[in-house]
Parts: sequence; structure tokens; C-alpha cells
Amino acid sequence: MRRYGPYLIGAALVVAGALAGLSRWSGEQVVVALTPDLGRATEVRPSADVFRVVDVSLAGVSRTAIYASAPSRLIFTETIPEHGWLDVAVGVREEAWSRENSGVLFMVGVSANGKYEELVSLIVNPFNNPADRQWLPIKLDLSPWVGQSVQLIFNTRVSHPGGTESPHLALWGDPAIVTR
Repeated sequence: MRRYGPYLIGAALVVAGALAGLSRWSGEQVVVALTPDLGRATEVRPSADVFRVVDVSLAGVSRTAIYASAPSRLIFTETIPEHGWLDVAVGVREEAWSRENSGVLFMVGVSANGKYEELVSLIVNPFNNPADRQWLPIKLDLSPWVGQSVQLIFNTRVSHPGGTESPHLALWGDPAIVTR
């Protein structure tokens, strides 16, 4: 046992270091939850009555979400903290899963200093793609804007030209600015 002592101590230190590293990446803290107070949005299009905060389950996983019943735009003006990330899940309500042309194009962007940058553009179409019949998590690094007041822009559109706009059953699940 004496021969292996230094190796066991070394292995224990490696494991402890790895666990510390994991907790750094998995230990997120919510800085700004965007769902609870939809009234914080600085812009809503086409109108406020298109949006509702709902508790909804997709494939057995429940979240509080912002439901957009029509193609839409939501803008939140926020100051980005150090180590800030945008954490959100997107999905389409289960009642749309069996409807053709039920896909939604989700887009998230940041506008700062007169420049817009699209961070993600994702089509979710549960009718044609069974893998889309769930919450799809999105984590976006906001570090380029640390300390700046920016506009976080959430858009939904019909996923393809000529697609059905009604019912538009887009969900933004638990959108929040988190630190890692």
C-alpha cells in the first residue's frame, strides 16, 4: 500500500479538481428571470395580448413559459453581468404536434451600440421531426456584452413561406440571464 500512496493522493487531487471544475460550469445562478414579469419587456409585437405566461409540459417535462400565439417579437433591455449567458428552452405546444405546417422559426439576437447580432435561428417542427417533440435547450454566451445595456430580442415566425400562422403555438421556456 505504501508504494501506491502518492498515486492515490494524486488521483484524489485530480478527482477533486475535476469536481471543482464541473461545479463551476454546472453551478448556474439566475441573475434575471424574464418569464415572471412579462411586463418588463420593452417592446412587444404585434401586441401584448399575443403573449401569456403559462405553465406547460412537453413530453412530460414542465416549465414556466412565455407563450406566443402569433408570429411575434419580444425585447428585453438588460445589463449583461460578468460570465453572463442566456438560458432558454424552446418548443411548440403539444396540440400542434399532429398538425402539418406547425413549425416555428425561433430567433434570438442582441442589439447593442446600434448593431444587431443574431445568436441563433432554429426551426422547430414537431409534425415533420419527432425529435422536436420536447423542450430544446439553448444556452448563449453573452460575454461580448459584459457590462453593457443591450436589447435581447426574441422572434418567432412561421417556419416556411406559406406556412400556417394560426394557431402559432410557440413557447419560450424559462428564459433567464444566468451566470456560470
